[in-house]
Amino acid sequence: MHTAQRDSGIPAVGAIPWGAHFCQFYRDEADLAETLIPYFKTGLESNEACLWITSASFDARRAADLLREAVPDLDARIEAGQMEIVPIDSWYVPGDAFDSDAVLAGWIDRERLARERGFEGLRLSGDTIWVQRSGWNDFMDYERKVNGAFRSLRLVALCTYCSETCTASDVIDVCSHHEFALARRQGAWQLLESSSLKTAKEELVRLNAELEQRVSERTADLNAALRARDEFLAMLGHELRNPLAPIRTASDTFKKPCRNRRRSRGARRF
Repeated sequence: MHTAQRDSGIPAVGAIPWGAHFCQFYRDEADLAETLIPYFKTGLESNEACLWITSASFDARRAADLLREAVPDLDARIEAGQMEIVPIDSWYVPGDAFDSDAVLAGWIDRERLARERGFEGLRLSGDTIWVQRSGWNDFMDYERKVNGAFRSLRLVALCTYCSETCTASDVIDVCSHHEFALARRQGAWQLLESSSLKTAKEELVRLNAELEQRVSERTADLNAALRARDEFLAMLGHELRNPLAPIRTASDTFKKPCRNRRRSRGARRF
């Protein structure tokens, strides 16, 4: 997994790494707007390509209107290909059956195209309200594949699930196939983290502490080496100056008679 952090734009979530695959349980359009508008606004401002697969109740036109209020130059970004807002039935179910491999390949292809076009990566969101009860297990298998495939890619993905259509068992299924879930509790958004994510965060804290300790130790060793070097150079300069002084004096002494003898010979010629 990439370690570079991206601002999610969602205060309850904060920074997330490339490859993050998380979900949100929402009740209505207001819940979606509260998270997805800042989510995509932040992505656009961070030079990320963005792909928004809208829900049936929160259609592409409505999504564009709300996002335009937060991103005044949205139309120019759409024209440039940085932002794409796609109706739900144009992405997940173009035919009569859901092809999980084709959809996953589509995400991966969009991530590659985003990087080739000079963007930092891909930020995406897709709604799942279209999933039928008869196809639930197949879709959960798809989410499992996505969770593994996205880890090595420069993308962040937010899947949105309508809480009104999810049973308690569904919630467990969804959370088990995402790194964490975002849900409203007592009026505020809160994170439901999987045990694996908590373990990963704890491991990251431990590794950061070890790195800081190593840097501190290396810095102390380097400072000690620099002090030893300076002391050695000072001693070397002192030791060299002491024997050089009499040598220089002797050299000056030897030079003086030579000059006197040359003057004496010259005087005898006259």
